[in-house]
Amino acid sequence: MTWTVDLQWTEWSGANGLGSVLVVELDDPLLGFVNDLSVEYDANDTLTWRTGLDYQFNNKWSVQFGYAYDESIFDDEHVDILVYDSNRNILTTGLSYDSPKVNNSGWSATLGVQIIIYESRTIETGESQNLGGFSLPNLLDGDTMSFYSNREAFKYGGPILAVGLSFERRF
Repeated sequence: MTWTVDLQWTEWSGANGLGSVLVVELDDPLLGFVNDLSVEYDANDTLTWRTGLDYQFNNKWSVQFGYAYDESIFDDEHVDILVYDSNRNILTTGLSYDSPKVNNSGWSATLGVQIIIYESRTIETGESQNLGGFSLPNLLDGDTMSFYSNREAFKYGGPILAVGLSFERRF
């Protein structure tokens, strides 16, 4: 059996457009006169941790289990329809078969299942300063557009299921 643990620190606050104001320059003016879009996400630094087990029954069959916790990088006032961000709990399991090897040749197959559970989140009226799901454009200066905060509550979250099958042939 093999057990792994992984910690990952991400300094989102230092990324252009996430830790600072993002100005998107447009090739063609929007609405005939808007040359730029201005969005501020103000991302938080995050710690993500993962752990997993790989148990080998014999030289052919093994089973895997994993869990990860991935923190949200945005506070409520910086979440919008472009970034549905919330804390995530990620659960995985898999089953692998590895054929007998002759001179390092053979094949293997793995079936995996993953469920990502996005924690439910509600952005209350006026909380998001970006697009907010229900926002209105705000002309800051003549040719740059930003956005007013949302006019209605915005709810999201829930599970996403993924299934994968991989096959490998070694010659």
